[in-house]
Amino acid sequence: MSSSNVDDIVIQFEKCFVFNRKFEGRAEEDDYLKIIGYFPPNKPLNDKMISVGVVEALTHFSKTFGSETVCDSLFTDNSKFVFIEPEPGYWMALFVKHTYQGVTALSTTGPIQDFSVYNDGNLPYLLLKSKLQDAYRTFRIFHGEMDNIVNTNGIESLRATMDLFLENYWKNASFNNWNIFDILGGVHYLPILPNDFLSIQSFINQVVSKFSSFKSKAKIPNSSSRDEVIRGCLFIFDSYLVYNGISQEESRIISQYLSNIIDERVKYNSQNANTTSGIFITGPEDIQSSVTRFSAPKVFINGDLTEGSNVIIYKMNRLQLVLFVDPTVCSNLTFYTSLRDYLNEDINNLYKTLSDYIFKNGDSVLKYIFFNGSSLALKTSLNMQTPSLALKETLQNLCTIRSQLKV
Repeated sequence: MSSSNVDDIVIQFEKCFVFNRKFEGRAEEDDYLKIIGYFPPNKPLNDKMISVGVVEALTHFSKTFGSETVCDSLFTDNSKFVFIEPEPGYWMALFVKHTYQGVTALSTTGPIQDFSVYNDGNLPYLLLKSKLQDAYRTFRIFHGEMDNIVNTNGIESLRATMDLFLENYWKNASFNNWNIFDILGGVHYLPILPNDFLSIQSFINQVVSKFSSFKSKAKIPNSSSRDEVIRGCLFIFDSYLVYNGISQEESRIISQYLSNIIDERVKYNSQNANTTSGIFITGPEDIQSSVTRFSAPKVFINGDLTEGSNVIIYKMNRLQLVLFVDPTVCSNLTFYTSLRDYLNEDINNLYKTLSDYIFKNGDSVLKYIFFNGSSLALKTSLNMQTPSLALKETLQNLCTIRSQLKV
């Protein structure tokens, strides 16, 4: 008798690539120019072209059944291949392999590998596709749309940017410890009392209004005529989102990277190790120095495809205020000193309010998962760091149910 165990299956990242046929050369030997990015990059060129050819063949074949019919996946006994067209003409593909770690059947001639364990429950199609879609969304938020990069800086700039992005994004990818949250794609919100939320909302509105006239007179290349200095914000306590001032999808992607940005900046600059009094994690490296250097990541949010906004993170203990600001003030030291002085008193009071609330309401005897598809709000009392086997199986069953219901 054979038996299968999900834990016997190891799912390994194989490759991810991006291509667009409009960049292929006129001669047959220049067809490879359609490839914009490929990870891992050390694959033979012939292997790369075969992978691209599979995607092209499947998508072209499916269109013979109607313009609305598009093939976006290919599953075999030991592999899964999904692909999307995030921008017109640009295709992005992800390929993973199943590695079986045991023998489940015996015959008179020896052990037989049981391929019955290769099913959608080991890695749901929805999860694989959502990971690929998240990869593109992350690229778009931190680099802008691919077509805009080509139009602004040329195709070689896009190739260099994409190769670096694919390596950083997928080099540590893991597909083995997935759960229902990976498919839902929600944001962990901190539920608070209505009056406390209104106090935070009022505080944010006051900050935006206070600095609305702080736009630098100095213009930067390609800058817009927009009047907003602070174009959006996130108010975060620990890893929980309390207030969101940008789109739900953008906040979900950006919040995933905030902890990495904060950890890297704190390690880079030892003076940021103590955040009890409030410090800028991004922006000026030393706010006390008139010749300090400035460093703040750029993102493309709220429909902005050209100029971008710089990410300013102000941290006080467990609280982080993330502001998306006009690039013209990103290197203005007066802006930061004025902002710090304005923030300190009110943000300290808000921090005490949230700390007291969590202290009183931190533990719950209920076991629940809450997800709001409209706001992407996600809340659970389950321990997802070290889930039990029973919990893992339950969450995988929830994934299957959601896939069948298409909710």
